[in-house]
Amino acid sequence: MRSVGVVEAAVDAFCAESIEVLTAGEALAVLARLEVVQRRLFSRG
Repeated sequence: MRSVGVVEAAVDAFCAESIEVLTAGEALAVLARLEVVQRRLFSRG
């Protein structure tokens, strides 16, 4: 599986179980971290 696919699967699994219990600040932190990971993956090609 490509790296992007692995990240997508991990995010889907996380959201399926955890997203509703996060505070707004925690959800924003998760989104910010996801953006960093996505940028790193795309910069590597």
